[in-house]
Amino acid sequence: PEIFHIDEINYRTRAKINFINQKPSFRKRFSHNFISFKDCPLLVKELNDIIQSDAKNKKQGEIQYEYSIARKNWIPDKNFIFKKVFDKELRVSKGSFFQSSEKSAEILISLFLEELKIIQPNSFLDLFAGIGLFSLFALDFVDKVVGAEISKTSSKDFKYNLKKSAILKKIDCQKISRLENYDLVLADPPRSGIKKETIKAIGKSKLKNFISISCNASTFARDTVLLQKEGFKITRLALIDLFPNTHHFEIFAVFKRIVF
Repeated sequence: PEIFHIDEINYRTRAKINFINQKPSFRKRFSHNFISFKDCPLLVKELNDIIQSDAKNKKQGEIQYEYSIARKNWIPDKNFIFKKVFDKELRVSKGSFFQSSEKSAEILISLFLEELKIIQPNSFLDLFAGIGLFSLFALDFVDKVVGAEISKTSSKDFKYNLKKSAILKKIDCQKISRLENYDLVLADPPRSGIKKETIKAIGKSKLKNFISISCNASTFARDTVLLQKEGFKITRLALIDLFPNTHHFEIFAVFKRIVF
């Protein structure tokens, strides 16, 4: 597989923080205990400073932080912020998902753009589309771009980010029983992976090109076996260390249909 990295420290612009007696803390792995910190080396310095400042006014509670390097503002101070990925800005609202950092998103988009240039699809379906990160970049190459997302918050961001240039289908991507014909489908599911029903729908379709993005190696392996049974084969595999100094990593895999 291909291997990609981001900076070892000061890379995260997203973090879930627990405040315990006015001290910012992380939950200890496999535990209900918390570990307080003053300077987390994984966070960008600006976000770490914001969290430490906020701690003075917060005795208890859990808060999801999201920092914008481009505009120097953050959630929860704002209800939404704008993240810049290469030359494009995307709105991210409180409750919507974004990658752990802008650098992480840029690596994934770089790989995605390489595949778009090779496949040259006329139609693209973005499963688990979120705020429309992949759909937004697909617009430069694809005539028909469709996003599928069930989250109300992310759907609103998708519509804002893509305006009327793409179609949004408010559906549960884990409950798809039938798939229309597309030249390319990308899925970036949660850690639980893709449900069998959706993979079956992919198999029944005439799809030839499929891209899977996963942050969980075990569910990715499970889904790959099911995709292989539907006639797909991995033609490109990239491992991306999007979470340095942790055991987590991201998988970018390209599948081609070899058997109908």
